[in-house]
Amino acid sequence: EPSQEDLELTRQLLQGAQFLSIPLLDHLILGNGNFTSLRQTTSLWHEFPQGDR
Repeated sequence: EPSQEDLELTRQLLQGAQFLSIPLLDHLILGNGNFTSLRQTTSLWHEFPQGDR
């Protein structure tokens, strides 16, 4: 599970990418032999469109 810090960092990365007009493809959380895609498990990409849809 992503932490609040993970979510805040992702939000900041998305804002920066949007400002620079570059797409942020995903933010992956790795650990214990597993991964979580924040693009697939949060709505952050809807809040900060990246021009890829």
